[in-house]
Amino acid sequence: MERFQEIQDIDYLYASTRIRSLERSLMTTERLRRMAEAKTDDELLKVLEECGYGEIGSLSQVPAAIARKRAEVLDDMFKMAPDKTVVQIFLLKYDYHNLKAILKGEAAKTEYESSLMEGGRIPLKKMIASVSSAVIGADGELTDIMKHAANEARDVLARTGDPRLSDTVLDRAAFAEMKELAEESQRAHELKSDFLMEYVKLKIDGINMRTAVRLKRMNQDSSQISKYFIEGGSVPLSRLRVEITPESLISIFETSPLKEAAHGAADALREGKGLARVDTQVENALLNYLKNAKYIPFGEMHIIAHVAARETEFTAINMVLAARKAGLLPEEIMERLRETYV
Repeated sequence: MERFQEIQDIDYLYASTRIRSLERSLMTTERLRRMAEAKTDDELLKVLEECGYGEIGSLSQVPAAIARKRAEVLDDMFKMAPDKTVVQIFLLKYDYHNLKAILKGEAAKTEYESSLMEGGRIPLKKMIASVSSAVIGADGELTDIMKHAANEARDVLARTGDPRLSDTVLDRAAFAEMKELAEESQRAHELKSDFLMEYVKLKIDGINMRTAVRLKRMNQDSSQISKYFIEGGSVPLSRLRVEITPESLISIFETSPLKEAAHGAADALREGKGLARVDTQVENALLNYLKNAKYIPFGEMHIIAHVAARETEFTAINMVLAARKAGLLPEEIMERLRETYV
């Protein structure tokens, strides 16, 4: 029987070399500052053109330009990646976002199409048709994990009327599927790299920490909070199933990359502040983890980091545009932004 040919790091030599070249067009903090300080729309759009978004005639065309850039990046990474799962894992969030939107829209009998997002593994028309059937996923368009979670989420929403609970069902499924893909990627690689798996675990930890704070501030007790947690992070759920206090949060995440975010979350609990700063700290921790790829000559981590860096970039562009529209000063805009990959 022929042995399965595992992917070696050297197989990523071309991709890693090309990505280092592509990094020159990534959005930097200085470029974001130029956008925030731009005196005219043309000045702002010029920065986007420098970053490879093409010629953009007006601010109203920016969302379409971002959508084109996202599709271009994903297509490029798919073509270069010997292991396609390291790219596919980033498409899941669009599929699950769309699942949530359709289920809640249908339950409330409200329009939801405008909130759907292209870019997932399942085309929107097929997703809508599959979710609208009596048994979601009966047409075979959804993965098994997605199908079972979507049917459970619809049932939970119908029984409780609580969209948070139905969203939690789908969030758990999304991360279960992400971990499944990460494990598949590990099996495919000769050196069994855990770079992608650790990234997924860190994302889970960040969500669980923010969930604990948000629900504690809603006066939910620990037994109620625990049902919203997602399994699979580096921090065992048993450590989170305690009375959440500022001190316990700091203790739980003291040795985690989320240490700074935990201190921010503790301050938010003590002072009744919003979690915008904590969200930023969590995203910065994720980005700092991805920056470890820069010190590795070649491997799948370069593709993972590049796709994630672009997703961070798209968010930053939208944040700048929204903040300018709201009349915020450049310094106020910059304070709200996450770190950049380069």
